[in-house]
Amino acid sequence: MIFDSVYYLYDFCDALILGGSSNALDKAKAQEIFSAIVIDNKIDYYYIKIDSRMNLCDLLLEKYQNYGELEVFSELKRLVEDLIEISESMKLYDILVRSFVIKSQIALIELDFKLAKQFINRARKIADTKGMNVLAKKISQEHTKLLNTN
Repeated sequence: MIFDSVYYLYDFCDALILGGSSNALDKAKAQEIFSAIVIDNKIDYYYIKIDSRMNLCDLLLEKYQNYGELEVFSELKRLVEDLIEISESMKLYDILVRSFVIKSQIALIELDFKLAKQFINRARKIADTKGMNVLAKKISQEHTKLLNTN
């Protein structure tokens, strides 16, 4: 059992490294690893699954922005909704904030500027009230980009 956790952690770290690469094949491999971790019911370390889901969302968003594949966009929307539900129930505010930022980006892709502002404001409010200064700064940057696109 403990060895299984070590292997999953190794795969997770490998996917993190691959996902940070500029190589599309590395990103695809990272996506494959994160997806496998998310759906594997044998993983008992739930935070690896949550972080894998978050990283998978980041990769899918980037993939959609680069290639415009609708099935990728659908999967992204489903995953981020799952993340919001999980993070709200477990009070994982950093994941919740990051999820709302992604929801804002999704709303921008759908050209719903009002909804995008609502999500980014919600993320900023949570980050501010929970003292997440680094995330709050990133959200402010996203908010500035949002204002410039509108």
